Amino acid sequence: APRILKILEEPPEKTLFLLVANHSDQIISTILSRAQTIKISPYSENALQNYLINKMNAGHEQAQRAAKLANGDLFAARQFIRSSEIEAFNFEQFRQWMRICFSADFMAIHEFVGKVSKLVRERQKSFLHFGMNIIRKSMLLNYSGEKLVRLSDMEDKFVRDFSPFINEKNLDQLYEELNNAVYHIERNAKAEILFTDLSIKVSRLLHAGKK
Repeated sequence: APRILKILEEPPEKTLFLLVANHSDQIISTILSRAQTIKISPYSENALQNYLINKMNAGHEQAQRAAKLANGDLFAARQFIRSSEIEAFNFEQFRQWMRICFSADFMAIHEFVGKVSKLVRERQKSFLHFGMNIIRKSMLLNYSGEKLVRLSDMEDKFVRDFSPFINEKNLDQLYEELNNAVYHIERNAKAEILFTDLSIKVSRLLHAGKK
């Protein structure tokens, strides 16, 4: 604190310090007394919504929901839109992956592996975690009914169609294979080999779960 006070009192020439805080009442008075306070109000929901629609090409309903949840925070609103886009991407890719694995279409699997292998590792992990979550929801739908599972509008039809193939014959192993894949991605496994091997295993396990 003494060093901060000194540099604030005697700043270098042509230097401007910007101190940013969410709660000015938590800044010690000796620092606050040496600063000019400017309060910046949160963005209104309408302003956030317009920004998300015009600058991020968000849909009206998506922007409205993000603006409401963000509580005036532009960064939070932007993150919500980006997260929604990633979730939609993961869902579409996982749905496609499960279909080609079940059909054992190895040409399509090869094309899929080429696509997912180009993603950065964090996105590959995000994709696999999303898949594990879909498998978990399918299991809950099978064994606990609709009371314990919450499905988005996007997921609803696919999970209901997919869940009959998730049962005691393959549930644990499917989850384990995807979880192991995340582990190996974190340790820099070669993505093409990993996803090819994983796709073959998933194909066998989906057929094992057929009722």
